[in-house]
Amino acid sequence: MKIAFFSSGTFGLPVLEELKKESHEIVLITKVDAPSGRGLKLQPSPSAVVAEVLQIPIVKVNSLKSDFIEWYFSQGFDVAIVVDFGFYIPKQLFQADEPVMVNIHPSLLPKYRGPNPIRRAICRGELETGVTLIKISEKMDEGDIYLQERVPIDPDDDYVSLNPKLQHVTMELLRKFFLELKKGNLRAFPQLGAPSYAPKFTPDELWIDWQKPAHDIQNQVRALADVGAKTTLGSKLVKIFKVRVSGMEDSLPPGHYVAEKESLYVGTGQGSLEILSLQQEGRKKQDAASFVKGLREKEGVFGA
Repeated sequence: MKIAFFSSGTFGLPVLEELKKESHEIVLITKVDAPSGRGLKLQPSPSAVVAEVLQIPIVKVNSLKSDFIEWYFSQGFDVAIVVDFGFYIPKQLFQADEPVMVNIHPSLLPKYRGPNPIRRAICRGELETGVTLIKISEKMDEGDIYLQERVPIDPDDDYVSLNPKLQHVTMELLRKFFLELKKGNLRAFPQLGAPSYAPKFTPDELWIDWQKPAHDIQNQVRALADVGAKTTLGSKLVKIFKVRVSGMEDSLPPGHYVAEKESLYVGTGQGSLEILSLQQEGRKKQDAASFVKGLREKEGVFGA
């Protein structure tokens, strides 16, 4: 099939790679290079980086206006896939009968509409999420559903481990979608149930509030496992990547830590946590045992 693949982020990368392996003819439509990093040098989107390696043609855009629309309809695409794109799709594109356009959303719509469904589901302690293939509509993530599949969120899952599971299911759903499209049996049904929303995390939500219960903090850390949930130790920033609820009694005040042998425990507003992986400013990411070895004070306070 000839596919227009609209993507600028990272979630669609394994899908792009699989589509290439399956010998589809693909054109990537992605955001123009943008300033990034300390030097604010122009950097291509993650999708563009992968597409270049795979020798997939790339079209970089800063909007989808008349010139692009004319080009798009001249290409003879069979299907258009939108995932983590970052731009509004014009009506002329998503209302067209051909090519059929499908949006990939990693949640069980109508739950977690918006740009941050995976982190929000983990942070709120959900036991399951999923992937939904939908029509695009004028309102964000409100289109009719083509296909949907549930994915359990295991207790040990975090943002890093859950992403590949959702990406695998996405590819399975796309294969079903292509099959139904070829047969002419493609159907869509309205979203049912109460919607919820998944906005991006605010800067404050990246910081740990040690007054919160241990389970809530654990879920926050799970949701931020790729970038680390923030706290401080003295004047230095500390990023925490993995914790587990501790069996210790509630003897530690919120934020107070104690290092015992190769373990590091910290009190919360309700219960205690064992910190398993963290990174102090100026150091590499390390496990708790390595961190404890370098600690001068075996007791202290995070976030003071």
